[in-house]
Amino acid sequence: MKRPDRFQILGTLVLVAVLFDITVNISKYGSVLDALWFCNVTAFILAAGLFRKDPRLLTMTLVLAVPGQFMWIADFFLEMFGHGLGRTAELWGYGPVVFFSSVTLHGLLIPCSFYGVWKKGFDPKALVPALIYVYILLTVTFLLTPPAENVNCVFFRCDGEDPGTGYWRHFIIGSLLVWSVVVPVVFQALRWFFGRFSPAERTA
Repeated sequence: MKRPDRFQILGTLVLVAVLFDITVNISKYGSVLDALWFCNVTAFILAAGLFRKDPRLLTMTLVLAVPGQFMWIADFFLEMFGHGLGRTAELWGYGPVVFFSSVTLHGLLIPCSFYGVWKKGFDPKALVPALIYVYILLTVTFLLTPPAENVNCVFFRCDGEDPGTGYWRHFIIGSLLVWSVVVPVVFQALRWFFGRFSPAERTA
């Protein structure tokens, strides 16, 4: 009997999770622009990487998911002990369906991309595509979405109050510049980690 392909299973799981999350949010809020959230767009890249077993797409996803999703995951566990930062509590305020769909999607990105890179290897050429993807996503988000929704935190600090001004300054410095520093640092750290510990054949 043929063993099930874990990459296909994980790819399907991620794809179902992101489609469910987008559907829930559009149904609740009526805006297709909710699909531009980082976790949604990145999940599609991860699903493609898993289906194709593509080290570059998998590496891109992991490098971006670590800084992009870490605070969501950390806040979820902190909330369990009564010391959350507010993100998980806010999600729960939107109802159990929104909470379940969002937490599930946020929780899948890092483990699934990590598994993919562990098995297929870390692609040392993934840094530039990852940065290009981030710049495009953030710019499109800034141009198409309203400041009040603060999608991808491009207008003001993620957990902050809308200042009503200074959006361009935050976009350039607090968003593009920050990602320009964070992504290469995370990339090099993960490259070292997988180069030292991963059993997969590597090209680095």
